[in-house]
Amino acid sequence: MGCLEHAMAEAKIDPASITVLALTHAHQDHVHGLLTPDGRVLFPNLKAIVIPEAAVESFFAYAHLAQFRPLLKPVQNGDQVGERLRAVALPGHAAGHTGYAFDTDEDRFLFFGDIVHVPALQFGNPAFSWGYDDDQLTARATRLKVFSDAAEAGTWIGGAHLGWPGIGRVVRKGEAYGYEPAEGRVTG
Repeated sequence: MGCLEHAMAEAKIDPASITVLALTHAHQDHVHGLLTPDGRVLFPNLKAIVIPEAAVESFFAYAHLAQFRPLLKPVQNGDQVGERLRAVALPGHAAGHTGYAFDTDEDRFLFFGDIVHVPALQFGNPAFSWGYDDDQLTARATRLKVFSDAAEAGTWIGGAHLGWPGIGRVVRKGEAYGYEPAEGRVTG
């Protein structure tokens, strides 16, 4: 919250180079980065904001983001967002919570938003719920399926609350799971 501009500078990503954003849902920690803390538009060349259709109403609730409404491009489960990018419904956390599957010729990635909030707890105990999940039973079932599928297929995962570097792999640990960040440390 409030650190996106700094994080992008640290990663040497010019916000002006971003023309399309794909949002997983419309909670404030996922949409308020459109503006800097001092109110400037962070992405001056933004042409489209891909957003789950069921999350549009929630986005509209943020009056201070009204200038971005014309950029919204609602998607549903299975919609192709780009040549190799597809929307994937990941229900339970928020209205329309959606991930994005990205396939290359060599790897598969799933950017899954808020499937995980507390990595140190939820990989070891995927049934551990978080108060911000709208439907905790559905969120648990979704998390278990994502973990199982990702561990079996070797899919790279990326999530908002995974910590540095925010991308890694799910590994099976008996009846539970672990998380191997792309940089090689194991947690969970």
